Amino acid sequence: MNYTLKVALMNIAKAPMYAMTVVSSLAITLGALGALMSISWVLFFKPLDYDLKSMLFVTEHQIFNQEQALISTQFSLPAANAWYELNTEQQNSPNVNGKTESSAFSPLKQQVILSYYIADVISSLANTPRVNSVYVSPNWVSTFDVPLVLGRDFSSVTHINDSLPEALISYEFWHTELSQTPDIIGQSIELRGVSYTIVGVVAENFVEPELFQTGRKTAVFLPWRFNWSIQMNWGQWTTPDEAIKVVSKIDVALPQAAQMQFSFSAALNEVFKQGIANQNNYQDWHTKIKQMPLKETMFGPSQRFAMFVMIAALALFLIALVNVSNLVMAYNGAKHRTFAIHLSLGAQPSAIKQMLLIELSILLFLAFIFAGLIAYLGVYLFANYAGQWLAGMTQLRLTAQVVVILLLVLVSIALWFVYISARSIDFKHIIFSLKSSGKGVSQGINSVLRTSLVTSQIALCATIICLNISHFEQAAKLVFAKSNLPVEGLYQLRLSPKNPSGLGRMENIAQMQQLKLALLEQPTISDVSVSLSPLAWFGQFSITDVANTPYLPETKFIDEDYFRLLGQKLLRGDNFTQNQLVQRDKKVIVNETFAKMLAKNGEVLGQTITLFEQSYRIMGVVEDLVLPNQTRSIARLYAPDNGTRNNIMLKFKQKQQAMSRNELATLIGQLGSQYQLFSYQSLEKDKTQLLFLSNMTFYLTLILIIFTLFIGAAGLYAMVSFTVHERALEWGTRMALGAKGRDILRLLLGENSKALLLGFTFASVFLMLIISNTELLIVNISFGYSWLLTLTLILMVQVWACYAPLRRFITRPAMYSLRGHK
Repeated sequence: MNYTLKVALMNIAKAPMYAMTVVSSLAITLGALGALMSISWVLFFKPLDYDLKSMLFVTEHQIFNQEQALISTQFSLPAANAWYELNTEQQNSPNVNGKTESSAFSPLKQQVILSYYIADVISSLANTPRVNSVYVSPNWVSTFDVPLVLGRDFSSVTHINDSLPEALISYEFWHTELSQTPDIIGQSIELRGVSYTIVGVVAENFVEPELFQTGRKTAVFLPWRFNWSIQMNWGQWTTPDEAIKVVSKIDVALPQAAQMQFSFSAALNEVFKQGIANQNNYQDWHTKIKQMPLKETMFGPSQRFAMFVMIAALALFLIALVNVSNLVMAYNGAKHRTFAIHLSLGAQPSAIKQMLLIELSILLFLAFIFAGLIAYLGVYLFANYAGQWLAGMTQLRLTAQVVVILLLVLVSIALWFVYISARSIDFKHIIFSLKSSGKGVSQGINSVLRTSLVTSQIALCATIICLNISHFEQAAKLVFAKSNLPVEGLYQLRLSPKNPSGLGRMENIAQMQQLKLALLEQPTISDVSVSLSPLAWFGQFSITDVANTPYLPETKFIDEDYFRLLGQKLLRGDNFTQNQLVQRDKKVIVNETFAKMLAKNGEVLGQTITLFEQSYRIMGVVEDLVLPNQTRSIARLYAPDNGTRNNIMLKFKQKQQAMSRNELATLIGQLGSQYQLFSYQSLEKDKTQLLFLSNMTFYLTLILIIFTLFIGAAGLYAMVSFTVHERALEWGTRMALGAKGRDILRLLLGENSKALLLGFTFASVFLMLIISNTELLIVNISFGYSWLLTLTLILMVQVWACYAPLRRFITRPAMYSLRGHK
């Protein structure tokens, strides 16, 4: 064994490029596969720590209009409160005013957990930090098994509206903002004019449910009854609030579970109808409750992405495996003379197979070491840097199970390589050739095995390239879409009131105008608009025209400077005036797309529409605005701001002259304003965030296309190159008999056409199976264009793989091939 091991090491040392190719190809692809197996374990198989029995469901409140069209899946504040009340153990049912009265419904044994996600400013701290906060129902902490390192849970209350102003803070917030003060329990923090007593610190290892936003980390947990919508008296039955998330804990094993859910959905629908009874535009609207498993809802988008990448990584691994298989067979084919010498000295075929196994085991052991390192690096990068766009990454670890799987895969690969090597070496033929004075020792690779390997490689390459081209095309449309929104030098400033109930509407307007004038006095600022950026938010509200036809355009509330600041041209009619905003005139401006929806010729000036149960007159038509993440214009309506919003857009004369956050906070403080700085961010950053997924998809698919073409070309070249060199005498003979180089190339391409056609056939079948189940994909497949381009690329690779090794034989006189074919 020692001698065989020494010979194997010497053989590897004599072929460093072969060894490096085998090790690197398998290590890179198998390491990537190992990292993705770890991700798949978290996303698909690992149960949530707080939902081991899969009893938690995300609840959707589906609102349908009179035409049965789905308008929204979000809860409004009244609907969330009503659903919570319907499912309390008190067997009471809420009426339209949110109060409870006896109900004929017997509630199912389930809990409803409410969450209201928002960002707040801690006004009691000197640096007034902006933090993520969540306002929760009393059962939130117990439902999600929130561990505490200090203090206790919220005080127990009999009703959700009886909660005390208490706060739980995250470990990170305690550490970074409060210097990990040991006596923090009992101290207070102030948010939006309310002082909250800190009663507990959440443990550092708490994995928060990602209900609202992937990667979001909450700093402060507060009672539900203090949320913004309740404080500001916002929320109607017909205005869903995306900040509200509802989870239900249901024992689905109960036989009556489905029926009781239907009953509760019907009960909420009745309460909804009572709430909209006096609103004529919403007659015949109705609601339904839809329950979806918590893990599926949180991880669904990440699961689809992981599935796509997993399939791509698996395909690349199989392509690499086929490449290495070709390389191993070519390497062993070149050693037939060496095998003949061993046999002539008395070695048994089993001893040669043993030596091959040892050689391959050494290479695969090295591949295992590097694959483990690559998998660990991949897991580390995903866990630390992918959490903002891929759910569940905080739980990601490289587990022992994944390492064992990698080891078993490599053992299987070693046995596969020995098998194909033995199949490609005909020991009887070599022994017979030795008895014939050594003529014919060289032997080609088994044609059936060779065709099978080339076919599988082409099928895998074509499939993965076609899928990636489709995704690349979709992403490229968004990445390179022309947007007429100028973002350079534009910033969004958002304020929050120190005391939400401290200012009336007119006082708020006066404060905003004072701040607006102060900002315009700054030498670096060229324009100011008391409006929210088009990249931040557009609402959707039901609108009807004079014919009572319903529309659902994107709607934004703006001031008189909004269009000028964005450079959005007014095509017809007039802009808003400051006086109209103060007097709350019932006038609106529509964009050109919406104007053509209301009237084919777009002439809608003076036309009346109904919004919020009130009549508004169209006073202007503005040009369309295509946002960076859109490829076409969308119908939009602009209404005068009511003066209660605290959002300001700033336009600086030059990008480099933008004011810092501290400078703005100081300016606001010097004015004695009742507001504090909530957030400050450039529109360029907003644009980058909007296009992040598209950019990532664009570059990832481009890399996968190039990498797949590269390893596919390398594998085909290795196989064809071995065949071409083995047939050097044949090429010389054909050229000596008058054949041209193009004739030989055509012959070689024809010989490989069977594998090419079979590969394309199998790839077509794979693609049709995938297309028939588009849930596996991030976007739908545009099959024809992608498949045609894939065929072209594969054909080009095939022609190159045949021509490149043949070139040295067909560009020189035939005598070189006849004289030096060995």
